[in-house]
Amino acid sequence: MWGAMPPRASAALLCAVLSVAPGPAVARFIPPEGQVLRQVLIEERSEPGPPQRFTTERELVFARTATGFAVTVTVLRADPDASDSGAMFGAAMAGLRGQPIVFQLDVEGRLVAIDDEVKVWTRLRGAIAAMATNAPHPEPQRQRILETMIATLERLSPAQRRAILGSMIEQIVAGPLADRQPGRHFITRPARAPGGTETVLRGREVVKLVAGALVIETDARGRIAAATAPQKTPPANIALSIRQRVDAARGLVLESRTERTTIIGTGPAARRARSVVTHSILPKVS
Repeated sequence: MWGAMPPRASAALLCAVLSVAPGPAVARFIPPEGQVLRQVLIEERSEPGPPQRFTTERELVFARTATGFAVTVTVLRADPDASDSGAMFGAAMAGLRGQPIVFQLDVEGRLVAIDDEVKVWTRLRGAIAAMATNAPHPEPQRQRILETMIATLERLSPAQRRAILGSMIEQIVAGPLADRQPGRHFITRPARAPGGTETVLRGREVVKLVAGALVIETDARGRIAAATAPQKTPPANIALSIRQRVDAARGLVLESRTERTTIIGTGPAARRARSVVTHSILPKVS
């Protein structure tokens, strides 16, 4: 797949990595240098009301530096008509379209700096503000969400701002995922209901080696009981299903699919919300 490391070499390296005795935990990160990668993220939501679909496309190019790697990210496309806070934030990325953003990473792929970070953040914040002021027929709920987002962004610390911008690349860095061993494992996952109540999902993780890549499948479920204080909230059932394909030799997440289903309440009045987020990176085809 990657120009700098043939698939057989990648698979051989992965097998060697998995057979090495445990040692200090050092995440492998060897991205393909100088190769244009195409990143596509698709989010689909099915809730009471019409289904929604939101797509973002970006180009990424990695280069080695004295302290790790730099990755240049260019937004190619971001749907502008999103209607919930998460998708609206993604849609604001359209305001950065065509303007390269350079992220500085350490040797393990962790974000350490963003070139011209203040300018990038100012452009993003301005794009969100423009969504609130330039809508020809603003919907009250959408406007309230945007106003809340703008107020929240104003209060963020520099570290929080960097983390938000860094979310553009965090999905591609495998980190500890590259160290998963084939087999079955019981796992727990933190989760939050729409009302803000936190819970723990319990389930299992299955790790397989398929065609030179790690395939990690996670299924977990949990329930939040009804509450009367500090406010009355109905019970909620949450189900999470994740499938990831990881190039462990390079430390990259090649594909992922995350499906989350939440059922709030019981009986005929129960409300069901489902979201599916898919992510993939591939070499750009000229």
